[in-house]
Amino acid sequence: MEARRHYEPLPQRLGPDGFRLLDLEPGQPGEPISCRLRTVLLSDHSDKTGPVAYEAVSYAWGPEQPQFPIRLNGSPIYVRENLWRFLRQRKHPTGSATLWIDALCIDQSDPDERAHQVQLMDEIYKGARRVLLWLGTADFESLAATAAIKEIVERPLTAIKITDSDCRALHTWSQRPYWSRTWVVQEFLLAQDVALLCGKMMLDWAVVSKFLHSVDKYEGALGLTSPEWVAFKASAAYALLMQRAAGRLHSAELLTLLIRNQHTLCQDPRDKVYV
Repeated sequence: MEARRHYEPLPQRLGPDGFRLLDLEPGQPGEPISCRLRTVLLSDHSDKTGPVAYEAVSYAWGPEQPQFPIRLNGSPIYVRENLWRFLRQRKHPTGSATLWIDALCIDQSDPDERAHQVQLMDEIYKGARRVLLWLGTADFESLAATAAIKEIVERPLTAIKITDSDCRALHTWSQRPYWSRTWVVQEFLLAQDVALLCGKMMLDWAVVSKFLHSVDKYEGALGLTSPEWVAFKASAAYALLMQRAAGRLHSAELLTLLIRNQHTLCQDPRDKVYV
């Protein structure tokens, strides 16, 4: 990537808390993905009521080289497949979306800028109106897992029927590459609100939280005893979700979860603790 075609240095007039946001321009499915960058002040978003509301994206970079084309500020640029699939999914036919995505909002070719922006990331996530957790594209198992979560939330206890295959789908969902990232722990801590996005299926945090409280309280009544359910409950994903459902993580809990996840994949250079 020729970064100079896409990035101007952050203006000095913005001081140390200047950062970029990405406007994902509207377009029909199948049309090229087009984005533009803008510079803003972090202090304007400290209470999420700044002049520009934005969503921060939490996702797995993936190990492969950038090979998928988009347009950034009118010029071609290549991104990794997982990010390209998110942008394609998030693109709306009629309205733009304002996002913060580290791979695009930070000039990755500038070590000084990258180091400085990493130090701002806690405030960037806190300032977002919502953090989108991109789990990747949908498949049969993720659709089944989403359906099981919604069934437990929406139906009365006596009408809920969760099968072993549903539990297997939940376990498979909990093993997606996203959950193997060290940074997911920190982003759960920092987000004021989150939504889980898997393909076209979005789960608001209110739904996920109600699901977790329900299964924690009615696990026995629902007959959730299968090996697949036990495996789901033993996953790092379940532990993280339950910690957030119980309230904001404290430093000691964050350290415990980081130690628990120390075996997870740290292939991308962002996997540092910045809180």
